[in-house]
Amino acid sequence: MTRWAEESARVDESRGVDESRGVDESRGVDESHGVDESHGVDESRRVDKRSAVHRCTRRLAALKQEAAAKTQAEATATAKAEAEAERQAQAVAERQRAEAERQAREARERTEAERQARERAEAERARLASAPVIEPAMVRIPAGGFLMGSPKAEPGRASDEGPQHQVQVPVFELEKYEVTRAQFRAFVEATGYTIPKGCNAWTGSQWEIKPDAWWDAPGFAQGDSHPVVCVSWDDAQAFLAWLNEKNQSGVAAAQRGGVGVCRPGGNHLPL
Repeated sequence: MTRWAEESARVDESRGVDESRGVDESRGVDESHGVDESHGVDESRRVDKRSAVHRCTRRLAALKQEAAAKTQAEATATAKAEAEAERQAQAVAERQRAEAERQAREARERTEAERQARERAEAERARLASAPVIEPAMVRIPAGGFLMGSPKAEPGRASDEGPQHQVQVPVFELEKYEVTRAQFRAFVEATGYTIPKGCNAWTGSQWEIKPDAWWDAPGFAQGDSHPVVCVSWDDAQAFLAWLNEKNQSGVAAAQRGGVGVCRPGGNHLPL
């Protein structure tokens, strides 16, 4: 009995030792696991801190790049604005220069035109002063009356030649001879009067418009002492104004002879 009790006590002691070892070993393992876990946490924290540092470094670099790009863009925009302002200033200066040149040129042209006009006027005055004086032989026509207009039955009568009416004319003078080509040329040269080509010419059987005929080349031979032809009533009025315009009623009376005929030479056209 005693032996059995002793063996049982030894078994219990051995079991207690084993259990104690197991507990110790388990505690060691647990402690070891705790150390490992603590080391892992610290390492993880260090990794997270390095990552945060890297992110901050990259962010800072990105911000610096953005700031540099913004500064460069602002510098480029400023340079462009300055270049555009300079270009506009140059354009304004160029326009002002061109305008000044234009005004100066126009002033020179006006001055030159005025000078030429003065020279032309002086030359014209000198030419008129040296032009031969026309002193036509005049015939004094006494005062009287005549029947102005044409009777309705008159051959060749125009619609504006009536009605006939009595006109009283004071004393006037009428040139004794028809105006010559030389006299009319003096008028044209003195005044610069122009007459377009084309006049109504007598062909021998009828009146016909000749487009190339005019007073200085009527289509037949003439000398300076011959009467001027291919001139209109307006041309005659301009010539008369140059000679100190005559009384038109007196001219009409002389042309109709004061006796109611068509023309000074009678009722028939000259042949």
